[in-house]
Amino acid sequence: MKRLIISSLALLFLTLAQFCAHANLGENLSQIEQRYGLPVGEAGNPARFILEFSFHGYRVLVTFSAADISVIEGFSKQNGQQLSDPEIGAILSENSLNSRWVPLSNYQFKAWRLASNAAQAAYLRGKLTLGTEFNIDGYLNYLKATNLNHNTF
Repeated sequence: MKRLIISSLALLFLTLAQFCAHANLGENLSQIEQRYGLPVGEAGNPARFILEFSFHGYRVLVTFSAADISVIEGFSKQNGQQLSDPEIGAILSENSLNSRWVPLSNYQFKAWRLASNAAQAAYLRGKLTLGTEFNIDGYLNYLKATNLNHNTF
């Protein structure tokens, strides 16, 4: 039993340590590629583009502004499992922009905004999405209008 607890704690520590290496909002393309390596997919338009990365069992989608700055990031597990609360907490912590995340209770899913109002985040359908140009209500309206699954690339 003691060995199981120690193994579980070690696994949790390694998982959290992986997220300490995750990209942060506001980083440029070069910084993000240093963290994740080369992208495995891309989409977008001239004003904004999205790159997909595969990183230690996670799928990471990064939306860049025209100035090649990360403005929205999405995190999910490649195996389809849910992100754990410690994983979500680690990602939010790494992307706090020197502020703190405040839980929002007016949604039927986990949602936050920075106390500085600089960014919003939502955990919906197995994916954590956050960003300085991410708006939860706008995102929900987009999903509803387009009938898209939250994990659509």
